Amino acid sequence: MKKLIIFTVAAVFATVCSAQTNTKNEKAAAPKIRFTCPVHHDIIREAAGKCPKCGTDLIAMSPSIKYVCPVHANVISRLPGKCPKCGMALVEKKNK
Repeated sequence: MKKLIIFTVAAVFATVCSAQTNTKNEKAAAPKIRFTCPVHHDIIREAAGKCPKCGTDLIAMSPSIKYVCPVHANVISRLPGKCPKCGMALVEKKNK
């Protein structure tokens, strides 16, 4: 009986791990291209267009590297620098 319980727990664990791996691979298949203003790095859009602050054409961001504020998760930049809200140095975050 003890062997049956251990086998059942192991089978459930393996199934759950396998299902989670497949879900991660499907999400990573289609990277999104985002656009930002070369002057105002806090402006990030899902489509090309003009910056609402200065009217400059938005440029495509590199999908592999971006910089984020460790305190304000919504502050994202394609270049290193400081957070405009708190002044902390932006940290490199690589997309997977």
